[in-house]
Amino acid sequence: MKKLLSVIIAITLCLSVFTSCGDSDTKKAESTSRVISEYTDVGEGGELFVDSLSRLHFVDFESMVSVIVCPYPNCTHTDSDTCPSFGMYNHPFLYEGKLYYFVTGVSMGDDGYENYFSIYSAETDGTSRVRLKTVSNRTVNVYERIVLAGDTIYFCSEESVYDAYGTSTNQRTIYFCSYSLSSGEYTEIAEVGSYDGGEDWVYGEYNGKIYL
Repeated sequence: MKKLLSVIIAITLCLSVFTSCGDSDTKKAESTSRVISEYTDVGEGGELFVDSLSRLHFVDFESMVSVIVCPYPNCTHTDSDTCPSFGMYNHPFLYEGKLYYFVTGVSMGDDGYENYFSIYSAETDGTSRVRLKTVSNRTVNVYERIVLAGDTIYFCSEESVYDAYGTSTNQRTIYFCSYSLSSGEYTEIAEVGSYDGGEDWVYGEYNGKIYL
């Protein structure tokens, strides 16, 4: 069992939304960040949500109209092979006219089964999907929270231990990570700790710090 860094971790970050680390309090007050989760995904003039069939919807706050994220007028939105509203249920969010989301899975590595996650971008209608980054031996759980601050997302990834049959055990190591949407740079900022059944929770960003 590795020692937990802290019950609550405040990691100071020179967020890209600030022009420099020495900005005034006035400029810091103008910064924007948002928490993205299963239940909170507000941004770009509306909110994304996933229904019980795993289809992605967008609610426009100006018109108060909810639509399924799909550009095809005759689509029945029932076939995941033809409708782009499927497959984007893990932390979908909008940023500067693009849709981003995570995809996770389990693969066979050199030492047995291991998890992985990928970060994807797409057009706002769910088409033209591009895999931006894949990280082996890590996963991003759909029920956890991430923070978008400036052009960078901050989140916790998890290294799980699998048995010989590919079943996940309760042993896991959690890492605090970031990914820049503009540069494509992925960073594991800190190892939070190793646990038997432990979890993590990202509270949000305040005054240039991410709180876990």
